[in-house]
Amino acid sequence: MTSEPPVLVAGLPCSGSAVAAEALLRAGLPFGGPFLPLPDRDLTGAFVDAAVHDWHRRRLAGAEETGADASGESAEAPSSELEALLAERFDRSRPWGLRSPLLLSAHRFWESRPASPRWLIVVRDPAVQAWSQVERAAAQP
Repeated sequence: MTSEPPVLVAGLPCSGSAVAAEALLRAGLPFGGPFLPLPDRDLTGAFVDAAVHDWHRRRLAGAEETGADASGESAEAPSSELEALLAERFDRSRPWGLRSPLLLSAHRFWESRPASPRWLIVVRDPAVQAWSQVERAAAQP
């Protein structure tokens, strides 16, 4: 069975990566799930698979504690854990996608896979992005 490459959506908060992921999801690209919960007016967790995001978060935390490289070059056990999660969530004989602000932290893991990913990195004017975050913070109770 041929493994189709994933589409990985990455971007800073308020960059528009949630909108990009939603468009791909509506076009029929599966994005896993269950997704992270969404606080009011905050799309940070929109279309972010909670378990895959947690894997990336734990990997980064472990690298900070040990001073190791978190980019995915080493540590086979955590990589096999993620492989099991992906196998559980996706039929990899067809395209599938993931969105997380932490995807780039493990770019070596993703690029070393047999089916290298297609990256969709969403960039927004930094001034507009910063203003959007200020407005969001001001709207929080």
